[in-house]
Amino acid sequence: MTQPIDIITSALTSIGALAPGEPLEASLAQEAFTMLNDLLEMVSNEDFMVLSIGETIANIAGSTDWTIGPTGQIPGFRPLVINSAFVRVSNIDYPVSVINVEQYELIGLKQLNGPWPRALWYNSGTPNGTIKFWPKPSAGEIHLFYDQPFTRFTTINDTILFQPGYNMWMRWALAELLMPGYGKTNPALINMVRQNAKAAKAAIKGTNMTPPPVAGFDPMICAGRMNDASFIFHGGFI
Repeated sequence: MTQPIDIITSALTSIGALAPGEPLEASLAQEAFTMLNDLLEMVSNEDFMVLSIGETIANIAGSTDWTIGPTGQIPGFRPLVINSAFVRVSNIDYPVSVINVEQYELIGLKQLNGPWPRALWYNSGTPNGTIKFWPKPSAGEIHLFYDQPFTRFTTINDTILFQPGYNMWMRWALAELLMPGYGKTNPALINMVRQNAKAAKAAIKGTNMTPPPVAGFDPMICAGRMNDASFIFHGGFI
């Protein structure tokens, strides 16, 4: 069982700031603990470093604008970025495109009424973000998907339950951040620590990386407009 104090001790030992078996002063441990939490927050913004995909589900109707966050109309976690979404109506799922602000600005009639949204623009703010749907939904259950960021450790003795490889990365990444504060200027040591942190991160990203999607086409291109259930694949948008 690994704890933040173990990662901190290993990091300091790796740069020669702490001898094996030497006790760590409480003030120095707390400083390194804060830096470890800041490290986790930083990589929550980095592609292929997050552990899992989060999903938020909410019923939407009657408005284009919805706040999401701890005190939002859609309560709960405030995503950094919404990666993808779909809306469920009468047990059928329809895709919702995630567009950027420039694309949203090009929509002429932003209050257009519709049965369900076909696109959304997400404006991340604090403490709540704002989702702007188009067209205005009259019904539907929205499903939002986003990278689930790391949660800060509460205490220095918390249990770390990350996937294999993260402990090694945290050790060397934290060591790299701690070196300047401990006056470590030896080029060989700096290069060794940086290379180990880089290699550990690359291994994690290699595991988490999602292969690019395979090109495809709508079955209706081949099927034509036959009287079948092909509308399920495209929601009747063609």
